[in-house]
Amino acid sequence: MGASFAPLALGALITIVWALCLVGWFTHAVHDPDQRIHWAAAHGVAVTPANRALIAWWVQLSGTLRVIGAVSGMVLGTLFDRAFAVSTSTGIGFWVWIVVGWVVGGTWAWEGVTRSSDRPAGAASLVPRRPATIAIAASGRWLGPIDDPTGFPVAGPVARWLLAVGAVVLAVAATAMVSRVVARGQAAADPDVLAADDAIRATTIHLISGGATAAILLLGVQAAQFVLQPRQLPFGVRGWAPLALVLGAWFSSRYLANRPWRVRRAGLDQAAAR
Repeated sequence: MGASFAPLALGALITIVWALCLVGWFTHAVHDPDQRIHWAAAHGVAVTPANRALIAWWVQLSGTLRVIGAVSGMVLGTLFDRAFAVSTSTGIGFWVWIVVGWVVGGTWAWEGVTRSSDRPAGAASLVPRRPATIAIAASGRWLGPIDDPTGFPVAGPVARWLLAVGAVVLAVAATAMVSRVVARGQAAADPDVLAADDAIRATTIHLISGGATAAILLLGVQAAQFVLQPRQLPFGVRGWAPLALVLGAWFSSRYLANRPWRVRRAGLDQAAAR
């Protein structure tokens, strides 16, 4: 038993050290003051003594937990596959686990920042993007054809169900998380603090929406490969169709998920104009 346990313990130790090295490497800049300044400027938030600590905390925590989430997703995907004898973390699935972990990490950061100051109040003054429209539309369009109507042999039923269920779960989870971010009350506080809080929520909403859409598009890549690869199709469809989905996922994760969104509050804007 000892001989069989030793390789397992060694593998776990190597995985932990490797994961810590990745986290340390990708989070080395989160304490840089320029990161806070750039984030605040991109979201149109003036850094003042009232909100400086909140902004610094958010930038550090979100940067760290996003990386931890992404690395954890990569590790958990491998463990999941070994436990259930499946291969969800290979190929495109490898990136799906990373993107999902990255989104969970960013949402966890928002929970940590807002939990300590959460008081009963009105909902956040945001008009969020709707991941139910973006994500479910993507899943319906790209995952719908995986049941080949011609009877041509494609992926097995387990793989098809994993793709379909995974897309639906991601869409529903993203919708629920965005609703939670918007619905949580804001305490009556300094306008500068409210502006920083709005920007934090906007960042989180974009991360959830863009990340979930990217993950579903990556699932769509796998679905497209199941359907297209066995066929002889003209115009290079077997190559450029999955590539288009990959580019869409990249665009969603890099641009939509990270796009600064300046939240406008009518009351504050009118007061500032006076």
